Amino acid sequence: MVINDMLGFHGTSVNELAESFKNCINNYIEWCNESGKQPEKEFRGSFNIRISPRAHREAILEAAADGISLNQFVADAIDEKLARRKEASAVN
Repeated sequence: MVINDMLGFHGTSVNELAESFKNCINNYIEWCNESGKQPEKEFRGSFNIRISPRAHREAILEAAADGISLNQFVADAIDEKLARRKEASAVN
């Protein structure tokens, strides 16, 4: 799934900002309803994963050997996998 929607709002005070945000969201939801589109959600960049205890242990040891956190190890692994996919699709 590709996220194409971007919402913007602004204000010169906290009250204006809150009102602009509320209007922006309401307008977006109304537009989605009129268009028959599901509103897209922004990704926060954090999630929980479930892996085997063996894989967990090995990942921790590899991360430690590289001098990085488990979080960075997993993020690097995801980035590498995505880059390989992008390269493979560019070739095809």
